[in-house]
Amino acid sequence: MKYAQEISGMINAFNDSELTGKDLDTFYYDGTMFARTGVPGRSPINELYAACKLPAEKSAYLLLGHRGCGKSTELNKMSERLRDEGYLITTIQCNDNLDINNPLYTDLMVLMCDALLKMAKECGCELSEDIRKTIASFWKDATRVEKSGRDEESSVGAELSVNAPKLPVPILGDLLQLGVGVKSSIKYHQASVEEYRSRITRRIGDWIRTMNKIADSIADKKDGKRPIIIFEDLDKLDQKNAEMVFFERTSCLTGYGFPIIYTFPIALSYTARYNTLTPQFKKAYRFPMIKIETEEGDVFEEGFKTIYDLVKKRVKTELFDGDAFFFNKEMCGESVLYRMVEKTGGSLRNLFEVIRESSTLAMTRRAETIGMQDADIALTELQSELIIRIEDQNYPFLARICKGKKRQIEDKAMLLEMMQAGVVLEYNGRQWHNVHPLVRDFLEEENLLGEGNLPG
Repeated sequence: MKYAQEISGMINAFNDSELTGKDLDTFYYDGTMFARTGVPGRSPINELYAACKLPAEKSAYLLLGHRGCGKSTELNKMSERLRDEGYLITTIQCNDNLDINNPLYTDLMVLMCDALLKMAKECGCELSEDIRKTIASFWKDATRVEKSGRDEESSVGAELSVNAPKLPVPILGDLLQLGVGVKSSIKYHQASVEEYRSRITRRIGDWIRTMNKIADSIADKKDGKRPIIIFEDLDKLDQKNAEMVFFERTSCLTGYGFPIIYTFPIALSYTARYNTLTPQFKKAYRFPMIKIETEEGDVFEEGFKTIYDLVKKRVKTELFDGDAFFFNKEMCGESVLYRMVEKTGGSLRNLFEVIRESSTLAMTRRAETIGMQDADIALTELQSELIIRIEDQNYPFLARICKGKKRQIEDKAMLLEMMQAGVVLEYNGRQWHNVHPLVRDFLEEENLLGEGNLPG
C-alpha cells in the first residue's frame, strides 16, 4: 500500500484489507479508542492483550465488532506487540481455510492443530512420542480406512499407524504433511471430511488433552509464554453457519489452557442463545465503532477528528475539495471529507468504499481533486445498497430508533436483521444504536418519520 499523493492512488490506499506487515507500521493510527469507547484509557484490545499474557485454565475469548470497523488491524497490531515480547501467535484466516458455507466447530479444531504444530516447529520444540502418535491417529487416511472396512484403531493409512510398532513414530514434519491433506479435505468438503469430523467429536477428550500438551511443550520452550491463536473472519458468517460453529458444541472451542480468540458476528449477540454461550468463554470483548454523533444527536467532535487523522495517514487531504475540516455542521458545508464521514456514520468500511468510488468518478472527469458531486454520487450508490436490504415492515422499527428509542430495543429479531444488513449501527459497546445516516436521510425524504411512527 502507498500513501496517496494524487487521486489515482486512492483506490490502493483505501482498499478493504486490514493492515499487515510494513503497512501496519506505516499507516496504523493508534488514536481511535476514546472515540470508540467514550471512556479515556479504555481499550478492549489492550484488555485482550493483557489477558493473553496471564495464565488461566480457560483462555478462550470472543471478540465482537461490526464488519470493517478496524478490529482486524487492531488484532494485527496486538499480535505484533506480543511477538516483540517473545510470544508465538498465529492468525488463521478462516475465509481462506474453511468451506465457509458449510463450517463446523471440528474444522476449527483441525486448523488449531495445524497452527500449534507449525509453532512447535518454529521454536524447535520436540513433541513427545505420545503426542505424535495421538495426532497421527486423528490424521490417518479416512478414505483408505473406509475402503478397507477395518476398525478406526487398527489402521491409520498413509503409512502411519499408532498400533503398528514396526512402523516408525511419525516425526513433526510427517504430521505437518498429513495435515495438508486434512486441511484440503475441510476446505473443499471432500468425502473424507465427515470422517475427520467424526473422529474429533468421538474423541474430543483426547483431542483437547493433546492440544494442551502441545501448547505446554511450546510454553516450556518459550520460558512459560503460551502460544496464542486468533480465528479471523468468523464474524462474517451468516446466522445459520455461525450457530453451527459456536453453539453446536461450545465446550470443544473453550477447553484449552492457552489463549484462543474467536471473532464473532456482533448481531448474534442479540439472540437469546448468546446468553448461554458467553459463560463458557473466559470473556467476550466488544470492539465499538467510531462514534461521530452523541446519543442525543449532537456532533461528537472527537469522532470526526479521529477519522480525519486516520485518513491523513493514507492520503494528502488536499485531494478532497474543501479540506478545511471543521467540527460544526454550519461551518463545514463545503468539506467533501466531512460530508463523507458524516454520511457513513463512523463505519470505516463504508467510508473507504465511498472514497474509492468517488476517486474513480473524479478520475473519469479528469479532475485533480474529489468534488462534492463525486462524493454525493458515491453516497447515493451506497444508500441504494442499504435501502434495498429493508422492507416496508422495517420502517416503523427504524423510525422509532430515529425518534429516540435507541436503548433497550424490544424487537431483537428485527434488530438482528437490521444489524446484519448494516442498516442499524451499534455504538459505545452495546449501549445504544442508531440508524445509518443514509437510511435516515431516505426515511426523512420519504416522510416515513411522521407521527404514526413515533415511539410508544
